[in-house]
Amino acid sequence: MSSVPSDKGTYQSYNGTSMATPIVAGLVGMMRAYDPEIDAATAYKILHEQGKTVNDSDKVGRVIQPKATLERLINR
Repeated sequence: MSSVPSDKGTYQSYNGTSMATPIVAGLVGMMRAYDPEIDAATAYKILHEQGKTVNDSDKVGRVIQPKATLERLINR
């Protein structure tokens, strides 16, 4: 979920893959900054292992956990 300012001085919220994609891409960018040689399969494995299972995980996947993901990458 993400929020954006509206033209009326309030915020509107949005959710879905269009909001999740830049967040995941940013985390993968941080992973690549730490380990430029990390490949897609390894990055996915770490994201998946550290992801939190939620009620809708069968539909939407796991919720990423940025701190846990970076700690896992650093300590591997």
